[in-house]
Amino acid sequence: MLNPVMNLDADVMPQAQAKRKKSAGERVFDRVVYTGIGFGVNEASSLWITDQFLNGKNLLENVPVARKAGAWFSKEGFDRASGYFAKAFKLTERVVQEGGKTVTLLPRERAGNSILMATLLSGGTLLVWPMKLLEDHKAYWVKKANHVIDRWRGNKLTAEEVAARDDKVENDIACSPRQSWPTMLMGRAAAMFASWGTGTFLVGAERNKRLMEWSEKGLTGSLQPEGQRNAAHRYARLASVETYSCAVSSGVLELSSKFCAKRGIRRHDAQRCVPGQQDAMQDNKAAGSHSGKVRQQRDADEPITARL
Repeated sequence: MLNPVMNLDADVMPQAQAKRKKSAGERVFDRVVYTGIGFGVNEASSLWITDQFLNGKNLLENVPVARKAGAWFSKEGFDRASGYFAKAFKLTERVVQEGGKTVTLLPRERAGNSILMATLLSGGTLLVWPMKLLEDHKAYWVKKANHVIDRWRGNKLTAEEVAARDDKVENDIACSPRQSWPTMLMGRAAAMFASWGTGTFLVGAERNKRLMEWSEKGLTGSLQPEGQRNAAHRYARLASVETYSCAVSSGVLELSSKFCAKRGIRRHDAQRCVPGQQDAMQDNKAAGSHSGKVRQQRDADEPITARL
């Protein structure tokens, strides 16, 4: 679904900081984490989980002790949950006019649509912790990536040059923004509610059904009856709902990140950060004296109480 951890370095930092020149390792990290995991793995896992819940069989059917629990993560569980949801919220039949036709929505259909919208958020929710962990240790992975890229490209750098670059990477990332758990979870909660609310109340079950039919026919060229759809048709149906749900949640997450930025930016490591050193590090080619100057500047800028 939505990217669980936004790339704040490009989203909320001042313009000059956002335009700093990143190392090859940091560009690789951003592509792998924010694009590869945050989008690719996120989308794939959300679609698989949703398809399994709406249409799948009990994956633990052959495990007697876990058979009942496994039934909840299957079409049987989805049907049960829809029934419980409809009863718990006392949903009734709803008559709507769509395309000049009168359509009656059953309570289970309305409940199932709400559960569908919530399930589409599952991938991003499961990725929150691992992506936050990767972001918190970004400096380590960026330095490792730079070293691997050096070997691939055959770059012959001296130990002093590598140390100077690593020091710059640490300082750049220390000065870059870092999401706190409270702000990240609040932003995600707002994005999830907006996505779920849009699909449940604004779009609704009947429009979602029509949208999925258009998507299935547009992407596969035909419609297959329920219960006989192959994987391609099932995923094609979910793609349209997933797309607008992702757009809504990503937009809200973007707005929440900018709102939090105006109220104060939390850096990765405020003690380690020396804002004026980014440009100085690039210009200073004497790697040996460079590290010493960085440490001297850091000690001079650091509050005395922080060193006690």
